[in-house]
Amino acid sequence: MILTYDSIVRYDLISKKSVKIPRNGCDIGYFKTRTISPDKAYCATGGTSHKVFLWDIKTMKKVREFKGSESYISEIILLPSSNVIAAGNYTGSVYFWDISTGEFAISPLKGEKDQEVISLSTFQNEENVVIGSESGSIFVYNWKTRGLLARFKAGGRINKIHILKDQKNMIVATKEGKITFWCLITYNQLFHYDIKQEIEYFQLTADEKYLAYMIMKNMIKKKEEKEKDEKTKCDADNLFIMKNPLANDVVAVAEPYSEFSYIEYVMDLINNKGKQYKPENDQWIIMPYRINTLHLYSYFNHPNLLKLALDGGGSLFNTNFGENALSFAIKKQFSGCVSVVVSSFGKILKGNSNALNFISNDCIIGLNKLGYPFLTKFYKIIYTPYTGKFVKFVDESLQTPIYYRSKEIYPIESNFGLGEEKKTQGKPVTCMLTSLPLPLTNGSEESTKFLDSLEGCPNSAIFTTKFIQDILDHKWENLKWAMYWQVII
Repeated sequence: MILTYDSIVRYDLISKKSVKIPRNGCDIGYFKTRTISPDKAYCATGGTSHKVFLWDIKTMKKVREFKGSESYISEIILLPSSNVIAAGNYTGSVYFWDISTGEFAISPLKGEKDQEVISLSTFQNEENVVIGSESGSIFVYNWKTRGLLARFKAGGRINKIHILKDQKNMIVATKEGKITFWCLITYNQLFHYDIKQEIEYFQLTADEKYLAYMIMKNMIKKKEEKEKDEKTKCDADNLFIMKNPLANDVVAVAEPYSEFSYIEYVMDLINNKGKQYKPENDQWIIMPYRINTLHLYSYFNHPNLLKLALDGGGSLFNTNFGENALSFAIKKQFSGCVSVVVSSFGKILKGNSNALNFISNDCIIGLNKLGYPFLTKFYKIIYTPYTGKFVKFVDESLQTPIYYRSKEIYPIESNFGLGEEKKTQGKPVTCMLTSLPLPLTNGSEESTKFLDSLEGCPNSAIFTTKFIQDILDHKWENLKWAMYWQVII
C-alpha cells in the first residue's frame, strides 16, 4: 500500500499494476497516516477529515468510517484481539472505536494537551497503549481500565516509538538525534545513542536485529573517523544501519565511544585506582547482562562517583540477574552508596513517577534490617500526596480512611467506590500513594518477611513516618502482592 497526500494506491509488485482507492463521495480529506492489519486484509487511514476510514485491501472499498475526533488524525493502530481501532490526533487525544459498530469503545484517553500524537504502540497482549506526544512526553495506559501506568519524558521531540517483540523493551527516536532504549517493566531508560543530527526517519528490521535511521541531508557532516563495525553507512548519504544492542546475545559494550577506554576505566574501578570522572562513561551498558557503570560504582564502593553519575541523570535499573545499584550496596553493606542512591529518589521521581519500580521486596527488607538513619527519609519519599486531578471533598458521613491496592501508579476515583459521596464542599480528603509496588499480601511469605524486618529494624524513627503508621493501623484484609498503596484520608 502506497499512501500519498490525497490517495491510497495498492501496488502489485508481480504484475506491476496499481489500483487507487476511489473516493466515491467520501469526505476523506487529505491523508496523514495509515496502518495495515496483521493479516494484510485491511488498511486504516486518517487525516484532515477528522475521521478514520477502514478499507478492504482486496476490493479497495470502504468498510467503515469512525467519527468523533475534534482535530486531524495523526496516528492509527489496530487492536485485532479486541476488535478495536485506536487513533491519535493533533490535540493530544486518543480515540478507541469498536470496529464492528463504529461506536466508541471507551471515552478518549489523553496524551500531552494540544500536542500532536506522533506515535501509538501496544504491548502486554494489546492491553497497554503507549502514547508518544510531539513534545516528548510518553504516556502508558491500560486502555481497558483507563488506568495511567506511567508518564515520563523521552528526552526530546519524538520521531518514532518501537515496542520490541519481547514486550519488555522499547526504543524511542527523537528529532534531536537521540535513540533511547527503555525498560517497559520499570519504565527506566537503559542507555542512549547520541547521533547529534536530526533524525528524519527511524525503523527496525523485521527480526529487530538492526536499526535504520535517516538524518537531515543539510546536517550531514563529513566523517573524519572510520565508521565502527556496529554502524554501517549505506549508499544513500543520509541513511545509516546499526545493530540493535538489545538483540545481542553475546557480550558487547553498547555505546559509540572507544571500548578500550571504557575497559580501562572499569579496570581502574575494580582495582580501586583513582580515575578522573567522565560523565560519558555513565551511558555505557554491558550486554546481554545489562550491567551499567552505576552498577559498578556501587559494587566496588565508589559513592562519590555514584553521586556524580546520579546528579548527571544516570539510570537506575535492574541487571538481567535482578540486581541494581541499591541492591549491590545493601548486600555489601556499603552505607555511603546506599545513602547516595536513596538521596537521589526525590529528584528522580520528579522526572519519572515510575522510576523506583526497580526496587525489590528484598531491597526494602534489607534496608529495614540495616536501619540506616536515612531510612526515615526513604519512607517519606515513597509515600506522598497525589497532586493530580482527584476528588477534594466527600460527604461528612463517609468513613475514612479508604484503602485501595492498585496495579496503576495513579489513582482512579471509581476504584474507591466514590459516587454520591463526592461533593464540591464538605469533608476534605487527600489521596496518598506509594511510588513503588510493595509486598502486602495478607499472610504471604513476602509480607511476613516485611513485617519481621520492621520489627527488627534498629531505626525506631521509621515508626513515626506516616507510611509505616498507616500500614500498621490498617486491617490487612484483601491486600494484594506488589500493588501500589493508595489511601484517601
